[in-house]
Amino acid sequence: MEDKIREIIKEDIEKEGFEIVEVKCSKFQGRTSIKIFIDKPGGVAIDDCEKASGIISFLLDGSNLNLAGYELEVSSPGLDRPLVSERDFEKCLGKTVMINLKESINDIKNYIEGKIILVDQNNITVQNKNREAVIPIETISKAKLKIEIGGQ
Repeated sequence: MEDKIREIIKEDIEKEGFEIVEVKCSKFQGRTSIKIFIDKPGGVAIDDCEKASGIISFLLDGSNLNLAGYELEVSSPGLDRPLVSERDFEKCLGKTVMINLKESINDIKNYIEGKIILVDQNNITVQNKNREAVIPIETISKAKLKIEIGGQ
């Protein structure tokens, strides 16, 4: 369902200057809840969420997904947004990330934390404790920026 919704809204949302970060759907007591996280350079304000919500509602209402009575929430992904694509990692170049892996890579069991020093050909290179690890993006199960308080 998430992929179908993304496909329906992607073109119009991107024309407005927004990036779709994530689409989440769930059902509870017969109602469909749709959460869409958007971003843009400089961040997302409430007005942006309202604008995107209007566009998305219009597109979903006109779609063939049969989403009668759905609840839509459009918001910013926040500081701890998930990093998924090569583009997401490029935006975090030079910053510290926390990464969970689907499988072991060399001597890394399932988690690594470090500074992104290179993003290239669907791989990221992370510097951690004076060593570098090259991690294929497809082996990442979850990644997000480490929020550092006070420049630590």
